[in-house]
Amino acid sequence: MLRPLEVLFTFQRRFLKSLCGRTSVAATAQLFLAEAHKFAVYIDYCGTYHWLCDLLERLKADSAWPNVEDEFQQKMAQYSDKRRLGLRDFLIKPVQRICKYPLFLKELLKYTDVRLESSTFGELNQALTSLKGICEGVDQVQQRIDSLRLRNTLLSSYCDCSELPLHVVAKLGEVVLSGPLYIAGCSDKGLEPPRPLGCVLFKLFLLILKPRRSGILVPQFWFPLHTMQVTDDGLVHSWQLQHVKSGQFMVFQASSPHEKQMWTDALNSAIVDSTAHVRRLC
Repeated sequence: MLRPLEVLFTFQRRFLKSLCGRTSVAATAQLFLAEAHKFAVYIDYCGTYHWLCDLLERLKADSAWPNVEDEFQQKMAQYSDKRRLGLRDFLIKPVQRICKYPLFLKELLKYTDVRLESSTFGELNQALTSLKGICEGVDQVQQRIDSLRLRNTLLSSYCDCSELPLHVVAKLGEVVLSGPLYIAGCSDKGLEPPRPLGCVLFKLFLLILKPRRSGILVPQFWFPLHTMQVTDDGLVHSWQLQHVKSGQFMVFQASSPHEKQMWTDALNSAIVDSTAHVRRLC
């Protein structure tokens, strides 16, 4: 698992050395274009970043850790401006740096005349496109890792029940989106008062949970998404999730228009995928 870190360090040291030797925008553009595909090492590193952070936390429990940290700080003081950055601070640096390279190239493009320096402009554009693709790859890896971590947290805190057993929840796959929302059910007496509940959206399934003070998550409602549809009620923060056949619905309320948009987009996309999945099975 340490291999991606070693590969990234080797590549970055060599690249920065080459970059320091470039004295013109044209030479810088050529270097970025030639090396753009090699920035994929950042994707591999970001895939192990959380594991490295977890490993670091485990190492801190060792009685010898204070001595290791002191030695590290003494060495860092020789090469830096003597700010007390911890190991974790250095681990996040590559994740932050890869996002800055496209910004750097955009700045170079801003001051490159496309008419007078068309070749350089084209090379910068190609390098920028490649590095944007690398950043998108990093985001996708991060999303998958976040999904797995959310799923593991859910499974470890889930209150097993006969109606929706834990082994069934474990087969629902990756978490697409999760978070607290205010939800109001609809009964024979009308719309119930909204209450805060936890929502977990899978690719084919929506699970609604009630958190207990103990940290246990108790399932309240669950829906196979191919049976549901999203209806915008015209309000700023809320929408309805309706059962297609029965017409019964629940009202969901987000904390902001942005959160509403995020949830309704994710739900609509999941409903389309779920419906297509069921049709393929039929």
